[in-house]
Amino acid sequence: MMHRARFVLVAAALMVGGTIAAQPAASATAKISCAQAKVTWSFSPSLPRDGTSAKVTPVSTIAGSLGGCTGGGVTSGTIKFSSPKSKNGVNCATFKRYDTVRVTGQLTVTWNTKATSKATLSLSKVKGHATQRTVLGTVNRGLFAGYRVSGLVGYTLPKGACTSNGLKSVSFKNLRPFVLAPTGPSR
Repeated sequence: MMHRARFVLVAAALMVGGTIAAQPAASATAKISCAQAKVTWSFSPSLPRDGTSAKVTPVSTIAGSLGGCTGGGVTSGTIKFSSPKSKNGVNCATFKRYDTVRVTGQLTVTWNTKATSKATLSLSKVKGHATQRTVLGTVNRGLFAGYRVSGLVGYTLPKGACTSNGLKSVSFKNLRPFVLAPTGPSR
């Protein structure tokens, strides 16, 4: 009887272990959707204010957080983005008109699980909406490699930026969830 009880306990433990082990594989093809994104886009050097023809070729960096994430076993993350130095001169007027069609760079997301995703990402203007940018890219390394990234963000200029001061940074909020989705056939 004692031998049979041990067998039942071992079998139950294996069944539970098998169930737990199967869960990460299921989440490997899940769509991840983050309801909140709060980021700051910074320029170095600052963009010259309106009323001047001066232009700079800044390096763009973005830092912030993602929250309210569902799918893929993650719930939040911190983000860092950097782009190479701009090839074209930029000032407040060109930024607000968004003469530069696209800014491309490297994104790193450090998830609440401590895993990371690295992606090539582009911020592109939205026709008719000067204060909005589409976010598109592909995760090329780490967690969710091969997933496509999409989102829509909007900003409001800080008080005094571009009028009495140059533009050092803008804060973005997502207008649509930030999404990572598997590529290829529907899964």
